[in-house]
Amino acid sequence: MEAVITGVAVGAIMLVLNAAAAALGQARKKKKRESAQLEVCESRIDALEREAAETKELVKLTLSTCIIIGDGMVQSGINGDVKRAFCEKKQEALRML
Repeated sequence: MEAVITGVAVGAIMLVLNAAAAALGQARKKKKRESAQLEVCESRIDALEREAAETKELVKLTLSTCIIIGDGMVQSGINGDVKRAFCEKKQEALRML
């Protein structure tokens, strides 16, 4: 009888150990998968930050060009409400730069 009880106890312990080992293996796989996903997300963030910096520079160049063209138009004789509106927009643009 003791042999049967010992066998059942050893079997139960083995089941628990196998379940713990399987859970540990799954946790490791999950950690690796999440680490890989984190690396992908970090690289995407870096790429988006680079793209944002490039876009910001392009906006600055475009805005500067528009200001130069507008200044030329104002000096060429545009006056009144158009000139005033341009000057207001120019000041807003300069604050953005």
